[in-house]
Amino acid sequence: MEYFTNYQLVNGVEAEAFCKSESIKRQSLLRRDGGDMSLELADVLGMCTSIEPCNNPACQVCNTRNRLEKNKELLARVYGDENYYKLVTLYYYSEAMDDLDFSDWDVRDFKNRVYENFEEIQFEGIADGWIEYNFDQRSWMWVPSIKLVMTEDKASLKILNERVKSEPVNRCFHSFIESVMIVEEINDFEKVFSNDHTSMAKMIDKYEDISGKEKVDRYPLEPKRAVLSYLMQGQKELSDFYFTYENWS
Repeated sequence: MEYFTNYQLVNGVEAEAFCKSESIKRQSLLRRDGGDMSLELADVLGMCTSIEPCNNPACQVCNTRNRLEKNKELLARVYGDENYYKLVTLYYYSEAMDDLDFSDWDVRDFKNRVYENFEEIQFEGIADGWIEYNFDQRSWMWVPSIKLVMTEDKASLKILNERVKSEPVNRCFHSFIESVMIVEEINDFEKVFSNDHTSMAKMIDKYEDISGKEKVDRYPLEPKRAVLSYLMQGQKELSDFYFTYENWS
């Protein structure tokens, strides 16, 4: 597939073989689940080809293709000004959901909430990226997040951080929320959306390092929740998970 050509060696994540293998794995889990919706989605993924793509968000191949195409568009928009951008991740603990709510998650409504945040702080510049989510084992809830390439505006970022942090959260998060925003340097624009944006939700859980200090890491979802994640994705459009905001007023 042509759109994988320049992304074969990004830690193996974007390699075409990986995407096809991941799709087969998802089909297997869905068929093992055996529910009507699971079997229907497995059939959709199984019939996806490069000539007739399914364009389903639960399809690793189509999701990757869409993400890389959007990345190419972003590169064209910021060409020559790359040093003025940061990679910003926002964690919306205020939007955390249990399994039942997650299965019916209105991604578009969440995206509108994020859009409103940017309008409220009167952000100037570009913010492009993807909506993600992970299952937080510590709280047994799904936590949505959004990872964005953003024009560097320290004042706006500070206000945005305060705005998201001030939103009320479930009390189960009070003991371990350390940050709702992570700002990182971008060393390679071509890879910025490759490793992290794999449409593969993870389980977040705590562990102790060799010194006994408590830390957190990401692990594969257990089969039951992996299927739940695929089914939620399968009801959406690829565009639902893509966020873009631009204002130069």
